[in-house]
Amino acid sequence: LKMRLPKRPFLPGNTINLNTGQTRFHKSHQLDFVVKGVPYITEKCLPGIGGIPLQSSRSDIKPSVYALGEVVKLPPWLVFDKHSKYLYQIVRTFSKPWKENNYIVHQCKIYFFLEDGTIKVVEQRNPFHDGLSSGCIIHRQRIRYPAEGSEDFYDILDLNIGNDVEFFGKLFRLIDCDEFTRKFLNRLGIFVPDKLPLPEDPLSKNMKEIQTKKIKPLRINKKLTLDEFLCDANRKLTFHAYWDDRDNENGAVHLLLVIYYIVDETIEIKDVTDKNKVVNVLKREKLKKDVQYRYEGPGSTEPFTVLNALGKENEPLRYLIDPLDMGSDHTPIYTEKDLRIGAVLSALGRKLVMYDCDEFTREYYKAKYGIERQEPIDRPETREEELAKLEKKIEFTIPPYNGFGTYEDSLMNCFKIHQTLVKPYKKFLEKSRQGYDCNILRFILRMIKKKTFERSTERTFILSYYLSDDSISVYEMEQINSGKNGGMFISRRQILKPGEKLVTTRPPEIYTFNDLYIENIICLEEFDFAIIASDEYTLRYMEIHPNEFPKSNIQIILKKVKETITPVFKSFVTQFLNDDRIPPANYMKFREAIKEVMKEKITEHEIITLARFYALEVPQEPITLESLRCHTHDELRKKMYSDFGRLRECFLHYDPKKDGFVSKEDAYKVLRGCRLPLEVDHTRVILEKLGKGEHCQIVYDELISFLN
Repeated sequence: LKMRLPKRPFLPGNTINLNTGQTRFHKSHQLDFVVKGVPYITEKCLPGIGGIPLQSSRSDIKPSVYALGEVVKLPPWLVFDKHSKYLYQIVRTFSKPWKENNYIVHQCKIYFFLEDGTIKVVEQRNPFHDGLSSGCIIHRQRIRYPAEGSEDFYDILDLNIGNDVEFFGKLFRLIDCDEFTRKFLNRLGIFVPDKLPLPEDPLSKNMKEIQTKKIKPLRINKKLTLDEFLCDANRKLTFHAYWDDRDNENGAVHLLLVIYYIVDETIEIKDVTDKNKVVNVLKREKLKKDVQYRYEGPGSTEPFTVLNALGKENEPLRYLIDPLDMGSDHTPIYTEKDLRIGAVLSALGRKLVMYDCDEFTREYYKAKYGIERQEPIDRPETREEELAKLEKKIEFTIPPYNGFGTYEDSLMNCFKIHQTLVKPYKKFLEKSRQGYDCNILRFILRMIKKKTFERSTERTFILSYYLSDDSISVYEMEQINSGKNGGMFISRRQILKPGEKLVTTRPPEIYTFNDLYIENIICLEEFDFAIIASDEYTLRYMEIHPNEFPKSNIQIILKKVKETITPVFKSFVTQFLNDDRIPPANYMKFREAIKEVMKEKITEHEIITLARFYALEVPQEPITLESLRCHTHDELRKKMYSDFGRLRECFLHYDPKKDGFVSKEDAYKVLRGCRLPLEVDHTRVILEKLGKGEHCQIVYDELISFLN
């Protein structure tokens, strides 16, 4: 068979003969090089000339138990992907002589990966093999036979229960395998023996014997049972005592706290003279009845006496304890029977007089010892209490305000020489802006004409009250064709109430949040204003903090309404009945009914709070596409917007595929970037209505026609 190359002429040398037969004629060589160029003669059975196997050579490929025509021939990395053969094995390693044995048994797991014939060995952790390595001892790799110069590797047929394999000089005995390995070898026609017993490890056996021979320490001076311990574990008696040290130079009266723990009869003493700094005077221990305090020697306070320590090498130490307790100190200690109000304790050479106790201690002594009443006794005053009394007797005359700085600054100069900041930082940190919570109350004001005392409907103001420093700012709203430009009317500062003067010895009164509620009339810088409304944040803040704002306290309002309506309850309810039920009413009808009964006893702010508390959620009608289109066209006509050509060019810029679709986010960017004169919420509603599919894709031609 000859094949002619079409691009060349049909001449000798331009044709290809595919029936040439053998093309490889090189010889395999027995001389090779190992690491670093060291020559050696390989013992591997190599093929003959051209790679043809010799008759005397053995094949490395094991015969298959299945007929080749019945199965599809696939590469092993694809057939056996993520399949591994899993066997248990043991290995013996020699160590220093341990009694009659000189070896240690290690439990290991061997993994044979079928996809590439690699092997991995992992040693299991043994708690008795402390200090010996565990984990992966042979990383995943192909392992050669231990014979010198061998070119063959361990295969699946070499791993079976009962076989001994040698990996890098370590001899392993296979004793068990998992279920997958057993079934896999059985399908190949290989018999897998039963599980072999695990040989005993001499080291683990000896360590277990040592642990069982441990001698537990004797329970010396342990008289409590478990029930008694659990009953008294958290119970303690607390007494208030004092130590009078005024006889010594620079001495004073110290207030102490004596805590007696019932569970172990120990006492702890703390100095609580300064409430901001508690000092431990005596740590928790048994307090001896010793008038003369002396230093205890080492070991004198231990619960038992140790006579000797026993033990050999590689064994834990054991202690021999004096069972007769001959060397212990039998000095009596303070118990709960010695503690009572008026008793004197000797602690560290000091006399402590107990003058009071807590309620639990009184109930404990009453139930156990029958002591009915333990009244507190008088105690001497501390140095701080005496100074406080002297300060109350001395009356300071505060000079009037001198006009320099604020009133607080001048007042602080009367008490301290060194000037300090008078700003209340705790209040400032609590009430200052925190994220989206501004802590600013806003109200709408109307100016009142001074001659007629009527509200001026022309001028509207916004009052901002800052909770952080009680300051107020007033801003006038701009009104078209009114002659008023609007802007800042009163800058932010603390505003005095009418009739208050700065040149006085007492602090002047300022407007606070208690003076700000709807329907109240306030005078700011000689201008009278009526509070007519407030924003949602202000109403909600006042309702959340009812203790600070009584006009928004629903409990106080309901109590006031109940006292007024109770005498005329039947006539009040009858006028609203409709078929034996009271239907929901709007706010104006509710306000008129409350005002008719309460008269001047209730304010407008209280009525709003009451209505908000009992308000019903009225379901809103869904917005139709036609009504949304009409409202959109009205807004665009008012602003005279007609630049729809530029709008379409921007949409084409965000549509590289030119399929007529853009995402909802890109559509929002285009509408806001082209300065479409619509509110943000209005724009989002339009995009929600015109969105298509799961991802809310926008057809921008349809959107432009909707807007135009």
